[in-house]
Amino acid sequence: MVMIMDFFMLSGVLDRQTFIKRFCVVLLAHALVVYSFSWGLALLSWAALFVTTFSMLSLIMRRCRDMGLSSFLTLLVMAVCAIPLLNLFVATWLAIAKGK
Repeated sequence: MVMIMDFFMLSGVLDRQTFIKRFCVVLLAHALVVYSFSWGLALLSWAALFVTTFSMLSLIMRRCRDMGLSSFLTLLVMAVCAIPLLNLFVATWLAIAKGK
């Protein structure tokens, strides 16, 4: 249960390796949720989509904090992550960049 709660924490920092592992897990879960819309489970799918999106944003926020980005830049990074194709580029940049 503690491991699952680590995906939703908003405090603290996240190093590179942990970010890569957790982001891959959340990205896979997000893809499965999007695929589940075709199964006719709309209400459950919307709830799961909210959970995976919140988890993804909390991981990004904690990684930006580890890199020493300001609040404005963190907010900008999170806004860019809302655009699907740019999300992959931002995630790659967050995975490659060194933390403080």
